[in-house]
Amino acid sequence: MKWVIVPCLIGMLILLAACNTPSTEEKMETLNSQIGNVSYVSAAGTFEGHSDELGAIAVSPDGTLLATTANDMTVKLWNVATQQVLHTLSLDTKFQSDVAFSPDGTLLASIGRGGMGGTMSHITLWDVASGTMIRTIFSNHEYLGANIAFSPDGRVLAFTDLRGFVGLWDINESEDDMPMLWAHTDLVMYVAFSPDGSKIATASLDKTVTLWDVASQQRLHTLTGHTDYVFCVQFSPDGEMLASGSNDKTVRLWDVNTGEEIALFLNDRGPTPITSIAFAPNGKTLAVAQGDNAVVLWDVERHAKLRTIAVDESPSWDIAFSPDGRYVFTASGTSATMWNVFTD
Repeated sequence: MKWVIVPCLIGMLILLAACNTPSTEEKMETLNSQIGNVSYVSAAGTFEGHSDELGAIAVSPDGTLLATTANDMTVKLWNVATQQVLHTLSLDTKFQSDVAFSPDGTLLASIGRGGMGGTMSHITLWDVASGTMIRTIFSNHEYLGANIAFSPDGRVLAFTDLRGFVGLWDINESEDDMPMLWAHTDLVMYVAFSPDGSKIATASLDKTVTLWDVASQQRLHTLTGHTDYVFCVQFSPDGEMLASGSNDKTVRLWDVNTGEEIALFLNDRGPTPITSIAFAPNGKTLAVAQGDNAVVLWDVERHAKLRTIAVDESPSWDIAFSPDGRYVFTASGTSATMWNVFTD
């Protein structure tokens, strides 16, 4: 999960929605009182080296690398096993809001902005092995958004736009004539491809989620039900289900084929939003990052809480599973952490 000038914009939206934020002590007391018999998760490693707030993380398809973005004008590539930095990719935009590996793991895409409404904004493609820049597009793009996603075949990079559009860039072609889908009436926060690449889903500050057919570029469904900003969206690994997370404190599960809501998970620990979500590779577990310094693992079929990760520093702005489902990675404060979850 992954944001425009993260965590600044999300933090501002959260403050506007709920001004009375409890102290850290109060939040942890509430967390401990409500966790019941749900077990905690232990940390397996920490990735420290950024000098400012992290915005996003991504795990390579083979699970050996972690990419992190931060508001220190860098993207870092880490060896997961050793938690050591392999490459530091320096950029000229302070706010690095998202990063994504190509499906074959050879490319890394990053998106950054010089500031809210600033003109120094662009998407950069990097060679993962060498850490060298391959190409930059949209230099000085005023409306470039927060989030990027590769298609499953690695040919198309989807990106969000501050005006409510989603762009679909064929990375082997010029960006001049790419399709732009008018998806929402407000800022688009997130875009995700379905596992087979036939659909995309978008989440927006207009409180809706949209589903699109990629080939025809036609809207399939507009999913309504959230009562506040929608920050994130993810397809289940089998592509049959969609999860969305919102500032209304809920995660909603949707049937991709019908567009109907099939389940709702509620953050019952106070006025804190859902900032990021991630399905385990087997689709049985959903990790949900909340603005109260906790990441909750839900059983998707039973709609029950399994475990909780108590993040110490600050809310986790982005989360990701390892490809084998054994670990959850969180971005919180100036560091990323790897947690043992041992999902089956």
